[in-house]
Amino acid sequence: MVMPTPAQAKLLVDLDHVVARGSLIYVPEIVNEWLFGHDSYLEGARPIDVLHLRGVGDVLAALDSLEQTAWGG
Repeated sequence: MVMPTPAQAKLLVDLDHVVARGSLIYVPEIVNEWLFGHDSYLEGARPIDVLHLRGVGDVLAALDSLEQTAWGG
């Protein structure tokens, strides 16, 4: 078995967190579509790419924005 590097392990933990947070808003299939789709809050970038390049902060902020929209906030 190949163990992830520390950087890969952090990315996996961050991805798990994003998927869990997204699952509070959407069903899993939609979370997956959102991760690999283009998000206007992220200036058209794909959340999965932003997670990899800039870290979890901006992606969680995008989810916060989606959650407010979904719940009429």
